[in-house]
Amino acid sequence: MSGPYRYVRNPMYLSGMILLLGEAIYFRSAFLQVYMGVFSAAFHTFVVRYEEPHLRQRFGAEYERYLASVPRWGPSVKLFKLG
Repeated sequence: MSGPYRYVRNPMYLSGMILLLGEAIYFRSAFLQVYMGVFSAAFHTFVVRYEEPHLRQRFGAEYERYLASVPRWGPSVKLFKLG
């Protein structure tokens, strides 16, 4: 496994959420904060209810191992071991 997918299962969705958070902070916008919350909830719902079940069915045990080793939204400290 290589690239950002070895640290987090949904790097593109996560990037979108981080971008919206940054914009909300930079512009001090309550609207963007709410929008980011709705956007994040929609992505989470899509991933949990559609994407992951579909990938489980398509890739089986290989995807189950991936799910067990890579966090959905945030990289874990154990993934950044040196050496």
